[in-house]
Amino acid sequence: MQQTKLGINKKLKKYQDKEEYNSYQEELGFAKELNILRNDFYYKMIEKDSSWLVDFLYRPLDIMSGDAYTAREIDEHRTFYLVIDGMGKGLSASLTAMLMSAFINHLIDKMKTHDSFDLNILIRESLEYIQPILLEEEALAIDYI
Repeated sequence: MQQTKLGINKKLKKYQDKEEYNSYQEELGFAKELNILRNDFYYKMIEKDSSWLVDFLYRPLDIMSGDAYTAREIDEHRTFYLVIDGMGKGLSASLTAMLMSAFINHLIDKMKTHDSFDLNILIRESLEYIQPILLEEEALAIDYI
């Protein structure tokens, strides 16, 4: 009887440790998501003909979700917004949405550096990038605005 109790306690401890580890990994994953998402207008007033404050509320259903956004200032006359919804739940949808968001932000940074932003090229390059990565049952809804 005593050995059975010890065995059960060891298993419970193992599961508890695994849950804590998984929870910690989810927190790190969410922090990474927040690091990938970009908002060039975060707490920045835009003064044109009137004053604007652009902000987003990012509150995913799960810690790791397939939702992503980007708000980028291309130049003083152009702004780019991106909204991504990875179909599905959890890690796979999150990875796909974050890969796409990170890649698009990388392309925008390169285009801005060379003063060569082109929405058509951005769309084409990003779709060429993500298509081979998608699993057969995966889908992305992407708004390039």
